[in-house]
Amino acid sequence: YPRGGRHFGSSATLLLIVIGLFAWRPPRRTLLLALLLGPLGFNFLAALFEKYPYGGSVRVSIFMAPAFCLLAGCGLAAVLVKSRAPRRISAFLCLALAAMPVAGIAEDLAHPYKILADQRCEEFADALAARLHAGDRVAGFVNALPDGAPNWFGLGGSGARLRWMLNRALPADAELLWNRVPDAESRLWVFAYVDDNDSANPWSESDFEAFIAPVIAARGAALQREHWPFQNAERVELLLFAALPADR
Repeated sequence: YPRGGRHFGSSATLLLIVIGLFAWRPPRRTLLLALLLGPLGFNFLAALFEKYPYGGSVRVSIFMAPAFCLLAGCGLAAVLVKSRAPRRISAFLCLALAAMPVAGIAEDLAHPYKILADQRCEEFADALAARLHAGDRVAGFVNALPDGAPNWFGLGGSGARLRWMLNRALPADAELLWNRVPDAESRLWVFAYVDDNDSANPWSESDFEAFIAPVIAARGAALQREHWPFQNAERVELLLFAALPADR
């Protein structure tokens, strides 16, 4: 706060908090500091017992925002008191703080998604839906558990996002199945979803080739194969197979 992040992006805020800890002198100072910073101790204990994460993401530590902002504000006030032009600097800081949410709104309007992979995933789902012919079927392949069910747990939110966007975009008669091929004679789209977030079940090209081997044996080589990169390791490999021969 007001604008931090990884790679020491919140160093200035941390410095102001430390200054605020020593510069702030309210009545019952110890009690108030315990009230503001006490949750950190409980958070750390919970993390030791693996009951709640400690740091790493704003969403799991948002309850500390009021304390950090108040202490950083106290530290900033102490710095301004020592400066030669506190009123001018204060006015500049107020304008800068007011400009931040305006810039954030402009950024959200220009890029209405959290990360680039979200937009590219939506583009893939919409493009696949637009290219389906009547009767086409779709099969998706992800890293598999021993029982053959898709291992969505390790992929986390990215896998959930892909499933939601495909269910929203694809027509109901497309019959999207995961890790198995639909029993239909019409054209078949097969895609492999790759996201190396799941270290327990890393992506295996050989597993995917084994998955499509029976499809190739029955329908012949893929009519086309496309590579859809989302972001970092996340991507989709899309293949189109012809309908089954009439004399099979």
